[in-house]
Amino acid sequence: MRLKRKTAMRASLIAIAATLTLTAGTWAYLKDETEDVRNEFKTNKVTVELTESTGEYYNIIPGTSQKKDPRVTLSNTIDAYVFVVVDDATEGVVKYDIDDGWLELDGYNGVYYRLAEAGDVKEFPVIKNDTVYYDPSIGNGDMTDADGSLKEGLTLTFRAYAIQKEPFDSPQDAYEQTQPADSTLEISAEYTQQTNPENPKFIVETFRTEDSTLLQFGALKAYYPSDLYYEGCKYVFKISGSSDKDMALTFDFSEKCGENETYKGHEFEHGFGGFADTYMLSGEYPDYSSGSPNGTFTLSGDYYPIVFTVKQLKGKTQFQFSGSLTELAETLSEQPFILKAGVEYDEEYEITMKWPFQTIPTDECHVIKDGKEDPRDPNYPGICCMDRADTLLGSTDYTDGQRIGRQLWADVEIAIRQAQ
Repeated sequence: MRLKRKTAMRASLIAIAATLTLTAGTWAYLKDETEDVRNEFKTNKVTVELTESTGEYYNIIPGTSQKKDPRVTLSNTIDAYVFVVVDDATEGVVKYDIDDGWLELDGYNGVYYRLAEAGDVKEFPVIKNDTVYYDPSIGNGDMTDADGSLKEGLTLTFRAYAIQKEPFDSPQDAYEQTQPADSTLEISAEYTQQTNPENPKFIVETFRTEDSTLLQFGALKAYYPSDLYYEGCKYVFKISGSSDKDMALTFDFSEKCGENETYKGHEFEHGFGGFADTYMLSGEYPDYSSGSPNGTFTLSGDYYPIVFTVKQLKGKTQFQFSGSLTELAETLSEQPFILKAGVEYDEEYEITMKWPFQTIPTDECHVIKDGKEDPRDPNYPGICCMDRADTLLGSTDYTDGQRIGRQLWADVEIAIRQAQ
């Protein structure tokens, strides 16, 4: 009888399973899908060259002419303006005509332009018939100074620019974008400390280049006996000057050269570029909190104990920050800071550092010992907050170059260039 019940039960289960299988196979939902919509983006370019084959030196002989063939070569895949600037310092003794097709740019002396449609490479002569003339009326007085010596420095100089036609409303607007800004903007940085300034704990060195400023910030050591070590220590970063065009202030922390190599005319014993922070990556570590290894603890989340605070002391721009050196470098590198045209800047920022030594843990970063999180209350009478991590970072007996960093320095190239 018992056997029959088992057999009957097994048959029932098989039937139920079969029913479920059949039911599952007939499920349906309201659904649909589209075909891919593929978008292609075409790249473009506008390039310009200025060449001349007739040489650099010419001999003025009244009543004669000489060949002079400056040519602008344009390669543009989109409609573009091309400009030629003629800087005539010949005091009228050299005559010439600008070639057909060039138009004088209203409001600018010696500037000519033309609109070139997209297409094949084009070549535009600048001087009509590639010829300069010396009028027969030229006399000795035209070619000598008051003391009778021959005049020097008579020059005829050409320069070419090209720029896309859109989105500019006029050739004047387009030409303005090709011209370098008239800028007095500059940056500087200095380090000060209130106590024992003759024995600095941090340093900053400045190297000027033609188009940027190189700054090397450094700490003489990364672990300090107490949070009082940082008291009165600060960097001051300044921006001053103005420009007739919008300018972009950029911070570049990437590596530029290695040890004993040269970058932009400066030789660096330890290389230039990059930064190094004080940190401990998440994972399991030996517990040194009692003075000697006592089991292990788990660090949940990456820990950057040194806090940088940027405070604006004066100026028009608005920038504040609090976080690690790593976060500060990332923030400064994200995008350019625009300095507006016509504004006289006198900005000053104070940068201070602090290792709290009782960093309050967060959900993202805290310490776990024996399966329990250490108390977050800094007034807790025992080990709390990030004490175990701080103690291990300060211990010279433990090294782990893959997961622990004990440095604190930054090399940054700062440039102020015309905003695009």
